Amino acid sequence: MARPVSSARDSGQPDGGGCCGGAGVRGGGPAGCGAPGNAAPRSGDRDAPAVRARTARIAAAGAGGAGPGGALDGADSGRGAGAAAGGAAASSSAAGADPSRPVDAGRTGDVPGPRGAPRSGAGRSGTAPAVADEASRRPGGLLPAGLLGVLRPVLRRIACAARHGAGPAAALQPDALRSPRGAVGDGPRVRGRARRGVRLRPDRSEGISSADRVMSDLLWHLDGVMLRGVGRDRLAAVDLDIRAGVTAVVGCSGAGKTSLLNLLAGYERPDRGRVERIIGGEGMDVFWAPCDDGLWPHLTARQHLEAVAPRGARVDETIETMSLGDVAEALPDRMSQGQRSRLAVARALTAAPRVLLFDEPFAHVDAAQAAAGWHAVQAHLARTGASMVYTTHDPSLVLGFADRAVCLEDGRIVRDGDVDELYWRPDCERTMWLLGEGNWIDDDAADTWLDGGDGAPRGCRRPEQVRIEPRAESPIVVRAARFSGRITQADLYHEQRDRTRTFYHRPSADGLSTGMRVVLRLVILLLSAAAPMASLAGCGAAADAGPEPRRLDYWRIPPEGASIPAPRSVAIGPADEVVVLDNAGRLLIYDATGAHQHTWWMPDNSAGNPEGACWLRDGRIAVADTHYHQVVFFDDTGRVATTLGGPGEGEPGTFGFPVSIVEDDDGNLFVAEYGGGDRVQKFDREGRFLLAFGGVGTGPGHFQRAGGMVWREGRLFVADTTNHRVQIFDGKGDYLGMLGDDAIRFRFPYDVDVDSDGRAYVIEWGAGRLAILDADGALLGRFGSAGAGRGQFRTPWGVAVDRQGRVRVADTENRRVVSMVF
Repeated sequence: MARPVSSARDSGQPDGGGCCGGAGVRGGGPAGCGAPGNAAPRSGDRDAPAVRARTARIAAAGAGGAGPGGALDGADSGRGAGAAAGGAAASSSAAGADPSRPVDAGRTGDVPGPRGAPRSGAGRSGTAPAVADEASRRPGGLLPAGLLGVLRPVLRRIACAARHGAGPAAALQPDALRSPRGAVGDGPRVRGRARRGVRLRPDRSEGISSADRVMSDLLWHLDGVMLRGVGRDRLAAVDLDIRAGVTAVVGCSGAGKTSLLNLLAGYERPDRGRVERIIGGEGMDVFWAPCDDGLWPHLTARQHLEAVAPRGARVDETIETMSLGDVAEALPDRMSQGQRSRLAVARALTAAPRVLLFDEPFAHVDAAQAAAGWHAVQAHLARTGASMVYTTHDPSLVLGFADRAVCLEDGRIVRDGDVDELYWRPDCERTMWLLGEGNWIDDDAADTWLDGGDGAPRGCRRPEQVRIEPRAESPIVVRAARFSGRITQADLYHEQRDRTRTFYHRPSADGLSTGMRVVLRLVILLLSAAAPMASLAGCGAAADAGPEPRRLDYWRIPPEGASIPAPRSVAIGPADEVVVLDNAGRLLIYDATGAHQHTWWMPDNSAGNPEGACWLRDGRIAVADTHYHQVVFFDDTGRVATTLGGPGEGEPGTFGFPVSIVEDDDGNLFVAEYGGGDRVQKFDREGRFLLAFGGVGTGPGHFQRAGGMVWREGRLFVADTTNHRVQIFDGKGDYLGMLGDDAIRFRFPYDVDVDSDGRAYVIEWGAGRLAILDADGALLGRFGSAGAGRGQFRTPWGVAVDRQGRVRVADTENRRVVSMVF
């Protein structure tokens, strides 16, 4: 039965100690240097030792300003541990920036403080004590993100300069910034020391101009990087380019994921090789959320966000999105680990940098909260166009969010590239497992286990590509079958060869039982063509460039358990409501503005999920329950009213795999199906069979994988997916022609809709784009490309147009619904 549901410290002592202690995080200037400290004791003083330990690894956020190619390099960068690596230090490089260039003290004064705080700093106060004292007078004693990380080493030197005689009247020139190692200046004797200091000047790397960096999508370039460890190198011979978009760094524990992120953030320097950061433009470059969260122990959750929020940021909204309302006024030591993890991510999103660095985000968060958090990150990226690099060992988090993946093993990159390519075509079994369950088929496995093994393809076969079916005379016997939701793990025994092996496959409707005799077959899926088709589409996309939407919005898919499901279909209701089918077996009802109203469930989805829906004129919603070979009708309360059809071998009124359903002007229903008998059947409003047309083939009126349909003005448009076309029929099933002319070739059209003016919208699954044609079938243009950014789609399955001309697209692999107005 469907389930209708409506949706809904420290001790006061500043950080550090001694002459060169760290700048006070709360209160006065550097400890031990004579600068005043005014931090009031808090109720958390009894936890002071633990808090001081956390304070020692406080993460600092970086502020923008130095421009592209700026370098953060040196021994002091390790002590400026931080939540963000800022634009003032826009490149971590072992070599390349001119070591003779002095620290630009004037620039440090331009790093913004918290909202409402004075913006004075080193360049404006004019004296070292003034800098420290200015920090003590900030609201709450706060050092903002940029100052804390980038200026901590500078403030140490300023403090020591005051103690060692620079005096209150000494101007903050580079040669006045003293440390026990001497002045940081321009002289040849200190150039070597400057290499170990903080550089805020742009890195003038050979061969790449600053302008080129700004225009490039290259974010980081690593060349021959090595990072030493205990027993073995943490990173070895790493050559890598990281580009704009979403990149996942994936690997087992100890693979080197955190070490790589530390280098990107500038927290560590390579022992060999070069790390160059190439990020330009205005505002903050990078914000880093390290694995230990890097929170400021003296700030509440709200103050964390306010400290980094640009003007106009919606702090309260972020607090609500991350479910931090209960701890908004609490300090980190009064939060759970999961709350601290969510706060670290919330702070990074609020800072609105151009690049987010996340080290295992939400690792300590429960499944439901983690799913909501990931959705918030995804929505932020789509809204702002920011890039993200994150580490994970969870394949679902790679497949669900990343454009590219970097696979690490024992400190070495074993593979990097497009996620779809790595998922479907890994080059070895170890790489296969980094992106999820799979079956590695070599010659021996093919000969032993596969039906028709001689001609079977070798290499990785994912669960979607393996089918295990009953066969009475087979020598292969099921010893155990464990169902885990989307896949089944089957332990098989080959009687003739006395061998066992585990295979992973998608469950069938019949299921497997112990003792059942079975055969294994490999199936060729449309999914396996996604990467090359997207690539082909990109080659000619410019020629088909069409109108840009006047408005582009993204709707969230509510989490289900530990994951954010993927939408598969969209349909429009009588008041322009939208029903979305997802791969969790749910019907999601949204109003016309995108507000989620209700969630209903299919009776069962263990064998597979539905692919098409139609909101009927009588108020019912008809759903093509694909893998259960039927149509399910829901009433307006979300309860199953009745069903139509059942499994069959082509008999009238039975279905193979029904994928879409539409209603004509008289209330008759058309149901499209695939799976051996590709056809369309027509039923009257009472569910009585009327006629069928189609069949498997490439000629006119035949289908290969019939898809979405729409009925408009006496004509039925059917997406003929694998034949790369949309065919048109009348109400009797007579073939009328094709949508568009011979020059228009769609790339795996999955769905089609037609608006009130006769314009047709075809969603191209294989190209990640939307084709728009006028009422005469002439191509007006195409919008979108394959990807996860704004204005991009990844394997979109459905499209629908409401009465106001708003186009809704099920952007399947991006796990969102896209709403557009052209």
